Amino acid sequence: MVRIKDYEGRRVYLLMHSAAKGDRYSVGRVIGLDEPLHFMILDLEKEKRTRHKVEAINLDLVERIIPLGDDDQLPILT
Repeated sequence: MVRIKDYEGRRVYLLMHSAAKGDRYSVGRVIGLDEPLHFMILDLEKEKRTRHKVEAINLDLVERIIPLGDDDQLPILT
């Protein structure tokens, strides 16, 4: 299980995988954890959008969390 307290309030890059949607990623600031359901609450940053969107992400789908600084560019996946 991911320790959300380590990432709360920080910008992160999430790599996720599900059988239905395959590999995908999200970038945003971790707001907290929906404790009974184990969903990470993330304030998403969408490219070329001015508004942010809050989303709950199932921690079972998270493959990797990469912490980012406030000015960090997105990592390049190879």
